[in-house]
Amino acid sequence: IHFRRGKDADSREIIVRWDSRLRKMIARVLRWREKVIRPIKDEEGRGRRPPKVISTALLLNRRGGAYTESGFNSARKRGMLRSGLATFVGEELVDGRKRKRYESPFTFHDMRKSRASTLSRNEAFVVLAHDDPRTTNVIYDQAPIVIDLNEEANARKKRR
Repeated sequence: IHFRRGKDADSREIIVRWDSRLRKMIARVLRWREKVIRPIKDEEGRGRRPPKVISTALLLNRRGGAYTESGFNSARKRGMLRSGLATFVGEELVDGRKRKRYESPFTFHDMRKSRASTLSRNEAFVVLAHDDPRTTNVIYDQAPIVIDLNEEANARKKRR
């Protein structure tokens, strides 16, 4: 699978090699996506027809198109609300329009950080497709430092 991060046309190309796990996952997503594409109403608001163009994107929005960043975040928030992970806290005015405010326990970037913390630094650099390993080291190295007091005490006893 060939893709580029973000909207920048001259960003570095990322190539993900096919393996049996990826093939199985892609097949599941393609079967699922056939079920979730919602037909849309005609111009008069009656009848239903499938979308005219099916996107080449793997994950599709309700109308069969690719997710925008904003659309993906909205879907993530709805999923967190339905699962009970986020709570509605009220409405606020933004640019003269009412917007709903939610309290979410984590963001999309938190999910990336969590994944990176389970890998070695080199693996995280590759999986997260950073251009500079310092980005991986500074931003995503969120694993806690574990201090084993028993191990330290045992080491002191051995030194005596």
